[in-house]
Amino acid sequence: MKYQELTQRYLAVQPMEKPKQSESTTTVESDGSLIDFDDIETNEISDPNFFLTGPALPPRQDISDKSARSANIKVDRNVIKVGDRQFLRHHVKNTDTLSGLSIRYKVKAEDVRSVNKLSRDGDLCTRGYVMIPYYGQEIEKIDAHSEMEEKKQEMRRMIKRFHREFKCQSDSEAQFYLEDKMYDYDAAAQEFREDEKWAKSQTQRLC
Repeated sequence: MKYQELTQRYLAVQPMEKPKQSESTTTVESDGSLIDFDDIETNEISDPNFFLTGPALPPRQDISDKSARSANIKVDRNVIKVGDRQFLRHHVKNTDTLSGLSIRYKVKAEDVRSVNKLSRDGDLCTRGYVMIPYYGQEIEKIDAHSEMEEKKQEMRRMIKRFHREFKCQSDSEAQFYLEDKMYDYDAAAQEFREDEKWAKSQTQRLC
C-alpha cells in the first residue's frame, strides 16, 4: 500500500513526540523500530488516527526531465482547435527565429507574428511557446525539446485532473500516485482506491 509506505517513510525520519502518561501507566521504551498497527497499545500512541491522516506531503515539485522521459504518455503534434482554426504549439528555444519557424512549419512568418502579436524576433525569447497556424501541412517529427515540454504539460494536466477527481489533499498527493505508476492514470486511480479502502477499514477497526 502506498499510503502505508508513505507513513513508514515519515516515521523513519520524523521523531515522534512522547505521549503524556498517566500515573498508572507503565512507559514502554521504544527500540527505534517502525510502529505497527498491532502495537498501538504497546507503544501507547494516544491518537490512533495519526496513521489514518498521515503526514502532509511536501509541496509539489515541478516535473523533472527524468520523470517526463519515464512517463507512459505519447505526445503527438498536439493540434489545438480554436473556433474553426487549428494551431500547433511550439516551445521556444533561444535559437528560434520567425524565419526559422516559417521554414520549419511551412507557414508565413507574418502569420506567426500576427497570431502571437510579435513585433520582432527578439520577442520570441519572452515567450514560453508560440502558436503556429496549422492547415494540415506536412511537418517533420516534433523535436525532442518540444516533445519533452508537451509531455510535462500533459502531466501537469493529469495531476490537476487526479486532484479534482479523487479530492486529494494536494497536488503533491496526486503527483505521488501518478509518478509511482509512470502516469498510467487508471493504474494510479486503482492504487488510490485501494489505499482509501484500506484507510476506511483501519478506521472501523480502531473505532
